[in-house]
Amino acid sequence: MRKWQADSIAVIAIIVTVFVFFSRLFWPVPKLIVTPDFGRSDAWHSSFSAKFFLSESLARGNLPLWNPYIGGGYPMHAEGLVGSLFLPNLILFRFFNVVTAYNVALVFYVALFGIGVYIWMRTLALHPIPALFAGTTAVFSGIIIGHLTHMMILPGLVLMPWVMVAAIRLGERVTTNRIALVAVLFAQQHFAGFPQATFLTACFAGLWLLFLAWQKRRIAPVIGIASAFVLSLPLAAAQLIPSYEFLNNSTAQGGFNPTIASYFSFPYKHLLTFIAPYALGNPKLGTYPDFTTLAGSIFWENSGYIGIVALMFAGAAFFLKRTKQQQSTRFFALSLALAFLLMTGRYSPFYFIFAAWPFNLFRVPSRFIWIFTLSLIALSAHTVQRLWESNRRRTIARCIVILALILTIVDLTRTWYDYHLLAPAEAWLSVPRITQSILPDLRFITVGSEDVHNATFLAAGWQQADIYAFLRQAVSPNSNVIWHLSNHDVYAGRYLKRPSVLDGLIAKGISIEDTEAMVSALAAKLLRLSSVGSIVTPLTINAPGYSKAASYPTNGHILSVYANPNAVPRISLVRRVFYVKTVEEAISKLREDAFQPGITALVESPLTIEESNGNTGTAQLTSKTDQTLTITVRNPGPPELLVVSDTYYPGWEGTIDGIPTGILPVNVRQRGIVVPMGNHEIRFFFRPWSVRIGVWITIATHLCIVIVIAAAFFQDRKAVRIHQRARGHGLRL
Repeated sequence: MRKWQADSIAVIAIIVTVFVFFSRLFWPVPKLIVTPDFGRSDAWHSSFSAKFFLSESLARGNLPLWNPYIGGGYPMHAEGLVGSLFLPNLILFRFFNVVTAYNVALVFYVALFGIGVYIWMRTLALHPIPALFAGTTAVFSGIIIGHLTHMMILPGLVLMPWVMVAAIRLGERVTTNRIALVAVLFAQQHFAGFPQATFLTACFAGLWLLFLAWQKRRIAPVIGIASAFVLSLPLAAAQLIPSYEFLNNSTAQGGFNPTIASYFSFPYKHLLTFIAPYALGNPKLGTYPDFTTLAGSIFWENSGYIGIVALMFAGAAFFLKRTKQQQSTRFFALSLALAFLLMTGRYSPFYFIFAAWPFNLFRVPSRFIWIFTLSLIALSAHTVQRLWESNRRRTIARCIVILALILTIVDLTRTWYDYHLLAPAEAWLSVPRITQSILPDLRFITVGSEDVHNATFLAAGWQQADIYAFLRQAVSPNSNVIWHLSNHDVYAGRYLKRPSVLDGLIAKGISIEDTEAMVSALAAKLLRLSSVGSIVTPLTINAPGYSKAASYPTNGHILSVYANPNAVPRISLVRRVFYVKTVEEAISKLREDAFQPGITALVESPLTIEESNGNTGTAQLTSKTDQTLTITVRNPGPPELLVVSDTYYPGWEGTIDGIPTGILPVNVRQRGIVVPMGNHEIRFFFRPWSVRIGVWITIATHLCIVIVIAAAFFQDRKAVRIHQRARGHGLRL
């Protein structure tokens, strides 16, 4: 059989196997993975809700630059995890309905990963059967199955083996085209929106080329991949520049402290799960311990199970005699050891590294398990290669290999087949009853649902799917996006500094004990200031100004809505301001009785506004989109301050009757414009310079690469023609 035929059959086998495993998502009715997590469901509240917003934005011909439904407004594209510019996302979520696109994307990513591992092994000169063993083991390994809930993380990580393929080719010969290919792959990882994936991949690929440099005494490939990574930065500038701006406005500016950066580390005892995946417990059954018990251990971050047969083969690789074709086993032994030292984080002798840049930019050292697991799979494939090429009893050896492949697939699919919670998409997308009682045109906040969820999750897992309808009914962030409701909170990996000031005060002012919650006067005041008109909760709440409006029984719990129609509207006019210079001054002023939400405001620069006991002007929101607001103001008196209770963030611009005007930070986290006397049309629109300049840099860099590659191509063609012409004249070159 020809090489291309064998490779085609292997690739088709991987695709078919993956599709059969995930066919339940499509038939007999479309389903979604809604597996619960600690406090919520990452699959539902993070991954699907983000892709839902992406799908709606692309359908309108926009990028999801600003999400007005979470956190009082949140820069979705800049935060990155939505993957706005990742090529598969742009295609799937633009041309398919969101459920189909989401599930097809999931299957595509898993298949892409398996095919990438297969081609990676083939590039290392392995036979198609050992490479197929590696590819199928990879797609059903713990690192993939455990992260099916994290469609914000998975896209970047599944490109890892493809970058390794390109790095191997770069190690063989450093050319402009190969550098460009690695750069494009890195750029797609940047666009996928999970920088840690790019960091892990760069570490893995860089280690491979350093290993080659040490073996062959050639430094050119190392310089080549460094050049490729540098080139990927302007290629992905449309994502990276806004993300850098976001980082500088987040609470994680400058990186995490060593405690946070190393918190989710791989504990040594979790090595047992490579032998038996549920040795420490099964989250589905509620037998896996709370992550605080193992100092931050999370099952789905620490699961790298590859099957007992594959694990045995990986161990055997250390005892096999090396051949010239299998020198790469030394590299995988090295990468296995280094990945283990890094993934153990705080437990590692190298723990101090997580205080240094760039390691302190990321959390969850456990994610180095991706390199660890892929190294194990590669070692097992090398052992399979030796068996397949065995000269002694070749027929028996090859039968053992085929049997091992079948047993591994059976073992892994049996282990993971019913691990995740699947729910009919139509049922979960239906509008929750509780939304009927949430006050329109105001925000709401969800209080206490995480505690109620954890009480069930930690005790019984997700064996009974109906219980977790509570997750949907509580409309916790960011699932509220699906029904176009505005939640005051946001569920994100990084949080903005300005909102965090007030949110921290609110959180401290809410004390939960058993089935009751007490909201302090200051917290209630800040909720009103933030236009929070409703509190959704499974608890009994005592909050000044809020009273119970409705209750809804849902799956053994009662969800109630507490309403305050006197919460400050999203748009308001004030004529009395307090000038504050520091955060401390602002907090102190917020505590004073003189500060009255909707009547007074805090500003960070002196304003020439006359104080008044009451507002005489009116402001009405006449139109809105995700990225624009149009407000009509009638102001018969002196200048007033128009306050929009949305998040203040760079990139928001304003006009008064079409004339540009400055937007001021108000009340620490909100936006304001000084409105002169008269009737005016005020417009707010989100047009961040970081996106605009980033897009132009990305386009220009892609064009430059195309020109360079085209020039190199025509230069090669010219050299071939000269060579052929010389041979035609009998010359020897």
